[in-house]
Amino acid sequence: KLQHLSVPMWPQFMDAVVALCADPEPEVRRGAAWGVIQAAPIPQFAAAAPAAVAQLAQAVGPPGFTPKKASLSAHDNLVAALGAVLLHHAAAVADAGQLWHLWLGKLPLRTDHETAVLAHEQLADMVGGNRVE
Repeated sequence: KLQHLSVPMWPQFMDAVVALCADPEPEVRRGAAWGVIQAAPIPQFAAAAPAAVAQLAQAVGPPGFTPKKASLSAHDNLVAALGAVLLHHAAAVADAGQLWHLWLGKLPLRTDHETAVLAHEQLADMVGGNRVE
């Protein structure tokens, strides 16, 4: 994993990764969301956090939105990406409280097991540490 070693290259691709979270193809959205999940813990992602949460909030849909069956795995990754960005960069995001409520309303994740484990562990850690805003 490149993790922080990829930061110098972010100007070349991070805006595109964030934008691809809204791609019409579910597998593209899934991959882009996974990229955001991997980048979110890195402190330098704070600069991309406002644009990322705006794109992710739109991509996950309003409360009560149910994605098509073919998009369920992508949707799980988008929801997990939203949570990851909020967890690490809420201070850089306007309306973080509203976005936390949106994220919580999208749980539990049920289709992409690996992503579901990450998101549900995040929720457990937040509740255990009283971090829910």
